[in-house]
Amino acid sequence: MPPKVDPHVGDFCARVVSGSEPKYVSVIPRAHCPPNECFENVRLLVEREGGRCVYGWSIWEWPNVMIEAEFHCVWEFEPGRMNDVTSRTDGERTILFLPDPNLTYEGFQVDNVRFALRDDPLIKEFIGLAEKKHEIFNRGENKFKNDEIKVDRYELEPVLLRLAEVVKLIQKQKKRG
Repeated sequence: MPPKVDPHVGDFCARVVSGSEPKYVSVIPRAHCPPNECFENVRLLVEREGGRCVYGWSIWEWPNVMIEAEFHCVWEFEPGRMNDVTSRTDGERTILFLPDPNLTYEGFQVDNVRFALRDDPLIKEFIGLAEKKHEIFNRGENKFKNDEIKVDRYELEPVLLRLAEVVKLIQKQKKRG
């Protein structure tokens, strides 16, 4: 998560959702809210306790590499007061959330929005591979599945292997730079 909304974070957010301001939102997981199920978690919480679903984007940054927006949902329990109720596997206690009034969850994954923070062919390759991975995982009947999906191993495996290689190369560059 970006530690502050500096100019490059603000510019990225303005490109993703014009006119919306990013907000830091506390992660306060509920016991019944499994990881990676934010849309269902918030929907059920609204049914039980009221409030509303707020759709938007979690903003993540790989410093000096790239910034990305991930489709996400948080719970607005009182007007203007939000919590991320979905337990996180990364241990984050706060997220940077960009509300998007034009989004709704329609039962399928939406690819992340990614932007390179420097002109580097490896970063561009990483972004292209991440987009390819999303396309493979969400093709055809898999589009609306949240559990077990079937993919062509021979199509996916080279993408995942190259993604891992590119990550290592980028990390090696950062250590040298």
